[in-house]
Formats: sequence, structure tokens, C-alpha cells
Amino acid sequence: MAVHFASPECARVAFGLRIPQVCISDCPHTVSVDRLTLPLVDRLVTPRVIPYALTSNFGEYNIVVLGRYEEQLSHLAERFGNKIILPKETIDGAALLKASDLFVGMGGTMTVEAALLGIPSISAYQGGHLYYISYLVKQGLTQEAHSINRLVESAKELLANERKRKLLAERSRNILEKMEDPIEKIMTVLERFCKS
Repeated sequence: MAVHFASPECARVAFGLRIPQVCISDCPHTVSVDRLTLPLVDRLVTPRVIPYALTSNFGEYNIVVLGRYEEQLSHLAERFGNKIILPKETIDGAALLKASDLFVGMGGTMTVEAALLGIPSISAYQGGHLYYISYLVKQGLTQEAHSINRLVESAKELLANERKRKLLAERSRNILEKMEDPIEKIMTVLERFCKS
């Protein structure tokens, strides 16, 4: 058996030699590596996306959990049953965020989107330093939680404090207005590149 931390080399060699493999990954944001490894593995071990403490403390809220992998979705359905909403098809992430009272992210993209939309958000990313999450924390647009206790504490505070929620929405609008349109910037770079 081959056990690896999302190693493309190990995944390919093990697959080619027909050696069963277990991949351990807490980095769903590393798309290129995941595309090279995950289709080849027999089992994937990842952190639980939503800790049990959230479902037991926030029963009055609808908890929507977006999983990435079939094994992850099966585990969540088995563990939490009808305590969570587990969409089986692709959903409109922006629409879901706009309808949310709180967003807890385990990666980066949707956490950034939630924060810039003024949705109270918590980054529970466990994989190390992410520059854009640090920026959002410094701007007061998101919080970080690296333990279940901190996550639950932050979630309770954000859900209960209407004044803080309004300030977050206002702050995010102000920051977003000052940001450059990335499409314009990308097009400028592409145009310069094509002319050279």
C-alpha cells in the first residue's frame, strides 16, 4: 500500500504498479496537484469540514455543507443526517453566500467572496498562512478559527451581533469600491504581452 500527502509522483507510480493507495490531503485549494493525484487514489483522508459542535449549537439555523469528494459527502450524510443540508448538485455559490447569515470556509476562495460581499465569515483553514485571508483579517472582514472552540465562539458572536454584521457589510462595501477590477488589469497585461 502507498500512503502519500497528495504526491503526484507517488500517485502515478502506485497507480501504474496497481498498488492500492491512500492520499492524505488538507489542501483542496491546490487544484493542479489534486487533478494529478485524486483521480488515481483508492481512499482520500481529509479533515471534517463542519465539526459536530456547529450542528449541535446552531439547531435553529439551516446549515448547508458543500463537500468536494464523494467519500466526503457520504461521510457527512452518514454523520449528520438531516441536521445539515448537503446539496447533491452544483449550486450557485454567489447566490448561496448572499442568502447566508454566516460563512465558514476551509479553503480560501469562498471565504474571500463571502467577506467581500459583507457576509460574516470565519476562515477555519488549517493548512498554514494564506496572504489573502491575512489581508481580510487585518481589514476586519473575516475572523480566523484554528480550533473548534474558537470556531463556535466566533460563530455565536457573529450570528448574535446585528450591529457587527451591519458594520461588516459597510466595511466590505468601502473596501470593494477601492479595489481594481481584475478583468481590466488582466486585459491590460494580455494586451501588452500580445504586442511584445
